[in-house]
Amino acid sequence: MDSPVTITYADLVEEAANGNAVTLLKTMRCVVDTNEVEGLIGTALWTGIPLDVFTDRAGVRPEARRFRVYGYDGFTNNFRIDRVKGNEQSQLFPPILVTHMNGQLLPEIHGGPVRLILSESFGYKNLKWLERIEAVASDDPFGTYQDVGFIDDGELRIVSKITDPIGNGMVQAGATRVFGIAVSGASPISRVEVSIDGSQWADASIVSLDEIVEAAPELESALQLQSGLAYPFRSVWVQWFFDVNLAAGDHEIRVRAIDVSGNEQPDTDLDISDSVNAIPSVTVTAV
Repeated sequence: MDSPVTITYADLVEEAANGNAVTLLKTMRCVVDTNEVEGLIGTALWTGIPLDVFTDRAGVRPEARRFRVYGYDGFTNNFRIDRVKGNEQSQLFPPILVTHMNGQLLPEIHGGPVRLILSESFGYKNLKWLERIEAVASDDPFGTYQDVGFIDDGELRIVSKITDPIGNGMVQAGATRVFGIAVSGASPISRVEVSIDGSQWADASIVSLDEIVEAAPELESALQLQSGLAYPFRSVWVQWFFDVNLAAGDHEIRVRAIDVSGNEQPDTDLDISDSVNAIPSVTVTAV
């Protein structure tokens, strides 16, 4: 950078007091959150100061191509310089230096006191315990996860999950409601489909934004709602449900998601480093 800038926590507090804080609704998902490894996904409100408030002050040399970011724990990553400015039309918001999560001070376990948030990305691009950012001319991939083979762009690939019933569980025979989530970092979710025992894919119902906000009014503070964007949102999971009558016996339930860009999950995927997850399925017993 032409004029290096030191950002203190007090600077972030001051910018918030000046009205520059924003709140982003985002689903955080670990890149190793597969059908075999569960629980590494969640959605929250992330509040902080857009990074461009400070990069505009520092200035970036014309030859710079990427920002390299460094965490207090030694974790590293990067993102392209041109990613600093957002594009509301594509629901791609500027990177944020986050200090609060769900209206509370950002917990240490989630990266406090300051975490970088990139709206469209897997967790590893949203660097915790942020310590330093530097602009470099190199356009090469850079980062802790990239060093072991994970994709550099870090864009959250499309995924769907069945959250209820759980695999190998039991349900009452007859009318059954299947629940789950789906999200894509490339585009908003377009539809979710379910197949029972190998049947043709059928559309699941997506819970409406009105229902979600009625249950959690604090979501109205999110940039997506403040901007009047159509729902579903990019990089924010949808909640879906599917009603089916199950006869007594074992049943396989499969789900797949499709986003607005046409991305959908493949039947199989054998390479965890490509960040693509296959169509999930659970087997349940109706009694």
